[in-house]
Amino acid sequence: GTGQNAERPTETMSGDEEAVANPLLEIPLLPGSRRMRIATGFTREDNPEILRLSTMVLRLAILNFAMIVFFRVVARVWTLASGQPLGTDWIVGAVINLGLASLVLWCGVMGVRSRNRPCLRSCSCGFLTAFYLIYLLFCCVSLLLLASVIRVLVHFGPAAFVVWIFLVRLFLLALRIATAVYSHRLLVAIDRDKINAPPVHIALASRSSPDDAAAAREPPSESEEGI
Repeated sequence: GTGQNAERPTETMSGDEEAVANPLLEIPLLPGSRRMRIATGFTREDNPEILRLSTMVLRLAILNFAMIVFFRVVARVWTLASGQPLGTDWIVGAVINLGLASLVLWCGVMGVRSRNRPCLRSCSCGFLTAFYLIYLLFCCVSLLLLASVIRVLVHFGPAAFVVWIFLVRLFLLALRIATAVYSHRLLVAIDRDKINAPPVHIALASRSSPDDAAAAREPPSESEEGI
């Protein structure tokens, strides 16, 4: 009747129904945020340690990118306030710096979303592995820069500008060390989860000719039934 053909009202899915419809876990970039989310390659049935480490790696990757942009803008504002103009070299340096920072951020996000899928078909290095190695390099560079600032402090005294640079370098070093540590822990957790995964048994069917397959589909004859 008309009652059966009538359109049903749209129903809103609850949180559990939405989780079933979209099994891939979405990690909020900010705690409690429902809008700023990034989809991962993991589900809610995966190891809780992997989900926790994925959340930390993504948030640290975003924070590193934000800090690079923030401190670069602050440094240029300071330069303008001191009366020095911005030349072409600053624009080129800013474009290169932001481009590299965006590439590193994309590498980290893809590492979590793809479960450390290889970057290239001819390369066994995964996105997350590359992200971890890059931050190991960042830690070494930040340590050298911090040592140079400490040397300036020892020779010229605690000037306000030098102290500010020292605190910034120290903060960036701590942030990059934390990013490298959590990335390494996530890599270890993913590898451990692959090792502990139950084996998949695949039944291999024997090859048969088309005539055998056709004979198997034909019904038995009367003589065969009598036998």
